[in-house]
Amino acid sequence: MSLGYVVAVIGATGFVGKELATAIHKSDIPIRILKLFGSAKRVSEDIYLDHDRFPVHPLSSDPLANAEFDNVDIVFLATPKEVSVKLAPIFLDEGITVFDIGGWVYEGAPKFIHGMSLHEEFFTDERYVSIPLSPAYLLSQMIWRLREFGVQGARAHISVGASYKGREGVEELSGQVAAVYNYRDAPRQVFTQGLAFDLAPSTRGIKEEADLIRVQVAHILDMEESSFDISMLYTPIFSGLGIQVQIILRNTNLEEIQEALTGGFIGWSANPHGPKSLMGGSGVQFGHLRHDGLGQGIHLWLTADGIRAGVVDNCVGVLSSLIEQGAL
Repeated sequence: MSLGYVVAVIGATGFVGKELATAIHKSDIPIRILKLFGSAKRVSEDIYLDHDRFPVHPLSSDPLANAEFDNVDIVFLATPKEVSVKLAPIFLDEGITVFDIGGWVYEGAPKFIHGMSLHEEFFTDERYVSIPLSPAYLLSQMIWRLREFGVQGARAHISVGASYKGREGVEELSGQVAAVYNYRDAPRQVFTQGLAFDLAPSTRGIKEEADLIRVQVAHILDMEESSFDISMLYTPIFSGLGIQVQIILRNTNLEEIQEALTGGFIGWSANPHGPKSLMGGSGVQFGHLRHDGLGQGIHLWLTADGIRAGVVDNCVGVLSSLIEQGAL
């Protein structure tokens, strides 16, 4: 496409959507027009992407009735599950390529991983790109690098910040912190049991999301779902994620494992940090690499900006690869 693509980002006022729109705008992808859409309550202001001003268009219940969707080639759905499930079939029926961030719409569809699995034949037939949840993407990248070590399964305990619940999660955590210091009742719509100065291991939907991550990791790595055990909790930080991982494998030579894991966007640290130091960056850091005390593989700590490293870079990388290979 000599003149470039017309790309729409739906959910552009959210954390994932805005970060994604910024990355697309700054990339070398041939974009002719970048259009941003958001819910009616979030479109009162324009958005600046790398100092360039973009209007945010309201998203109606019938998006194709909006002239702004005329000639759109690619749609990114940075939206909640219920919105993505409703919108994706509408765009696909019109021949528009859909990037489903989270892989909500067709859960059995193959997941697209930049540098690992592109599924060109499936894409050519369906024009549907299923992007896995950020913890599933990061776990799969780590475990895939150890495929020559005889991987038999893994257990992962995922700690995520309030931004995993979107803008509403961050705003509520901020409100809870302010309420504690000002002796007021704290807002508890997103984190109903509270999150400020506490942990939230039983937030609504957290078990279902952990189960979906387990399924996605198993499908990406072509292993049995029973080979993985995933748990999640929300921690009182605004953004980022950390994952404590136990990987069960036959070869447990730590030097060889460290060498296999290190490279590209993944780096090793003798003193790994929490996610705050990685915010806004594409890097993934791991450390605390050690043998399991019961002889069941190895343990490590993994941390990253779950939005940038776990979602946005994968989306941009997959789109670039599909274009380079002539699939788009």
